[in-house]
Amino acid sequence: TPSFTVDEKKQLFHCFGCGAGGDVVSFIMQKEGLSYPESLEFLANRAGINLIYQNDQGQNKYKVLNF
Repeated sequence: TPSFTVDEKKQLFHCFGCGAGGDVVSFIMQKEGLSYPESLEFLANRAGINLIYQNDQGQNKYKVLNF
């Protein structure tokens, strides 16, 4: 609709109706109700990219090693 726009160059979206906006990851987070890591996995799966993770020394952080 005219109240929703996507800037392909900047890779950003904005909804003038509700004020939501951001990049592709934040769009997927909002649309699908996913967390940031879940959104990355969702997008990687859609693009056919296999993500490999490494747990960061017992912390609750993960690094993407290869894709």
